[in-house]
Amino acid sequence: MHETKGRRGFPALLKDMDGKILAEGEATVFAESRSIDFASDFVPMYRMGTKLQIARVFENKEIHLFSGEVFLSDKNLIRLVSITDRLLPGSEYVYFSETKIPAVLKLVQRHREPKPPKKHLFFKKHQEPVKVPESVYAITVSALSGRQLEFISNQIFEIGDRFVITLQLPQELREMPIYISQAFAFGKGCMYRCTFDKMDDELRNGLNQFVRHMNQQENSFFPKEPPAVQS
Repeated sequence: MHETKGRRGFPALLKDMDGKILAEGEATVFAESRSIDFASDFVPMYRMGTKLQIARVFENKEIHLFSGEVFLSDKNLIRLVSITDRLLPGSEYVYFSETKIPAVLKLVQRHREPKPPKKHLFFKKHQEPVKVPESVYAITVSALSGRQLEFISNQIFEIGDRFVITLQLPQELREMPIYISQAFAFGKGCMYRCTFDKMDDELRNGLNQFVRHMNQQENSFFPKEPPAVQS
């Protein structure tokens, strides 16, 4: 599962600056006005200028924290303005980062679902995944998270097909195991969403480090400016 950064009405918690939960509800970020709205059946009322926090929640875990000052407050809605945001550990597994990373994909195993048995015939044994000679494809990874990646291709693959993928980066990440978990056909091509399979610790640590860096660059609404260089 994954989330998009710009989703409206995401599950959220209203909190004070000490982290105490004040209400559960839904929130929407308005980047152009640097504000966030939090709505619930009941919202405590606060004076204009009070500093509060709103945490975005995914599968019962906080992944993104917004801090700001109260601009509007009533019993069902509160609006914070002049907000800043901070991505929390684990958000890199939830958010996709848009990319254009050249990669090499090697098909190592095709998965074929068994056909349903015909009536009045003996059931055939379950058909095992079919091993095939390696086939190599040049692709571009268009989105990446710590759990999944996406690419577009006019090649026909099936859900369950297994590959190893090498991302062609300065810190090259080589032959990471993936399998196709979803496919979305459009026009003459198809967008494939792949899930990372088990890999050794060194490879996983390298991927995690790269994805965290991408996540901070791509999925913060208001990234901090680097400090000015003193002349």
